[in-house]
This record gives sequence, C-alpha cells and structure tokens, in this order.
Amino acid sequence: AVTAMADCRCLVLTGAPIHEPVNGHGPFVMNSYDEILQAYEDVKQGRLGRGGVPG
Repeated sequence: AVTAMADCRCLVLTGAPIHEPVNGHGPFVMNSYDEILQAYEDVKQGRLGRGGVPG
C-alpha cells in the first residue's frame, strides 16, 4: 500500500525482466557505468541529444 501525505500523482511502470545489468546515473540508464560515461561524452560532443550535459 502507498499512503500520500498530500495530493500526488504516481506512475508505475512494469515490464518483462531483461536479465542484464542495469546502471543509472542522472538521465541515463545503461548496462554499465562505462556506457554511462560514454553517453555523457556523446552529449558533450553533440553526438547525442541537444545542448550540454544536464545538471
């Protein structure tokens, strides 16, 4: 059960297990921390998304 102290919205997402490692940092979710570092580098170099690194 979930109890809220004030009005709120809750989003629950589910899916089938992928049976792979999952690492998250900031806006990125990848299989490894090295992939997350590469994603940040890709953003900085303009190869992924628009603008700079969030945050």
